Amino acid sequence: MISEEAKLIQRAQTGDALAIARLHDQYYPDAYRYFYYRVDDERLVEDLAAGLFIRMRKRISLFKPESGSFQAWLCILARSLMLEELLKRGFRYQDYQSPAIGVSNWELSSKGLKPALAQLPPAERDVIIGKLIEKRPAKTVSREVGHAVHTVLALQVSALAKLAHLKSADAVLERTEKDFARQLEEAIQVSRNGQSINSILVHYPENAEVLAPLLKAAREILALPRPEPPTGAQAASKSQMMDSLNQKKALSAQHKVDVMGHLGLGIRQKPGQRLVVGILILSVIFILVSSIIVSAIYALPGSWLYPAKLRMEETHILLTFDPIAKTKLTAYYHRLQMEELQTALELGRFTEAEVQATINAMPTPTPFNP
Repeated sequence: MISEEAKLIQRAQTGDALAIARLHDQYYPDAYRYFYYRVDDERLVEDLAAGLFIRMRKRISLFKPESGSFQAWLCILARSLMLEELLKRGFRYQDYQSPAIGVSNWELSSKGLKPALAQLPPAERDVIIGKLIEKRPAKTVSREVGHAVHTVLALQVSALAKLAHLKSADAVLERTEKDFARQLEEAIQVSRNGQSINSILVHYPENAEVLAPLLKAAREILALPRPEPPTGAQAASKSQMMDSLNQKKALSAQHKVDVMGHLGLGIRQKPGQRLVVGILILSVIFILVSSIIVSAIYALPGSWLYPAKLRMEETHILLTFDPIAKTKLTAYYHRLQMEELQTALELGRFTEAEVQATINAMPTPTPFNP
């Protein structure tokens, strides 16, 4: 059975504005956190998060469920966007770091961890963020960073050794062979169920002493609260994405008009073709009027076409002479208008107060009594 998210993605791939908006709301907090730990500039974090969803809207038709989860696909988009933006600013991600505070001084907080992560090599930083902060599987993270799974687990060992500021860090770094790295991964997965560190380490007696501080550091990171987007950032991002969607529709409509206009000019320059030009112009007018009518039918409150839609509905009711049919039609259009107001509210076009005021101003339909 197809999931609700899969249905939502399918609708978004057809250009459904409401589906695109809901995907934005669902994934924006994760997108913000993705950039939060990788980029130091807060303004750039917000710009990248907003830019990600504009890119998502443009490329969502390319998403294939069989290639992986939608979240993993978004992470790949996010990474490419971040690399491009940093290059524009004259940075390589491999060299991009926040001011050093010393890895050994990080506090048990999201803000305290962020500068400590910035001092790690990029590959280790991405592994810790992907696995312990975003809590994604090693396989998914390995795809994103371009390393094999066993390499990702080894990077996890070396990164945790540095974050745990072990005096014996060099000795730990020498123990990044597959078995030890996999033992640490198993211990981390078990610890997520709330089992104590000591009860976990009894299963690894030969490496318990070295595993203990690494597992402790991993648990501390896993338990950190998630950073939340600033007030208004999500709404601003959503507004930018919807504006880009509206611009796309406007450009598409203008392109059709331009193409037809060029065709008309080409014919007009040839003598004896006035009839053809006239027919072509009438065809263009008919297409434009038809497009406006069709667009009006699907217009939502807040659109300049919505009043035309309401007039069309009123005309339809006025031209219906059977009393029973007229009552049913009036009730249907009233219900449709209520659903459209709810959609406009979800898209952020109306506030709850504006929706309530509009509902109060609407005439109450006469109930149908068969």
